[in-house]
Amino acid sequence: MYVANNRLQTSNPDRDYFTASIGIEAAFSEELTAYANYSTSIDSADSYGSAVAGVQLRF
Repeated sequence: MYVANNRLQTSNPDRDYFTASIGIEAAFSEELTAYANYSTSIDSADSYGSAVAGVQLRF
């Protein structure tokens, strides 16, 4: 990706890719819950992933 003459040029869009994700949640009590999620986009040349995790505490 580069900028030339105030125009932004990017690569051609991928037409053949898929996205997969998985997550889990655990309730330890009515007040405490933990969760984790992972998501990835996969095509023939590249793959990109992200992970999210957290804890929820009710009070």
